[in-house]
Amino acid sequence: MEYLKLLTKLAKTEKSYQYDEIIKLLKHPVEFEEIPLITRTGREKPFLKILSPKQLNLFFLNTAIFYINNINLMAKDILINNDLSICVTYPDISSELHNLYSFYIPNICIYRSKYENTFKNYPVLNLENFSWLHEYSSDFNYKDIFNIVYSKFDDGFGYEIFRVFLLKKKDI
Repeated sequence: MEYLKLLTKLAKTEKSYQYDEIIKLLKHPVEFEEIPLITRTGREKPFLKILSPKQLNLFFLNTAIFYINNINLMAKDILINNDLSICVTYPDISSELHNLYSFYIPNICIYRSKYENTFKNYPVLNLENFSWLHEYSSDFNYKDIFNIVYSKFDDGFGYEIFRVFLLKKKDI
């Protein structure tokens, strides 16, 4: 029951995921839009009172999957030529944000290109190096549902960005 309360609280707090905002993004997509599940520092505190960081990792991953499934449904109703990729991302997985929160905050990524044009050359992530994601991928059969790939690049300021993408296999 706590999970449903948290999901409701998240949906009310984060305006980026409300229906009108998603419709705007789908109708007028930018090249690459990445929306974190939690957009402001401090909004994680109610969640930390109820769930451990490990539980929050799973809760936020499942919430992100819930959102991409529903956004995909909305996209089918709105777009005639659906040339969008919609996936879950973990940007800068070794970032200071993890050190701040003690859990990972996934993003919903809406990318203006089909998967095969964008992600086909991305290397597959070795899940053995990411125990938290490996555990959830195994426990919930996410390895059967998602291709989990990554990208690495320099941010232009001397820092390497390591981003993980969870791409639904049926969309690829």
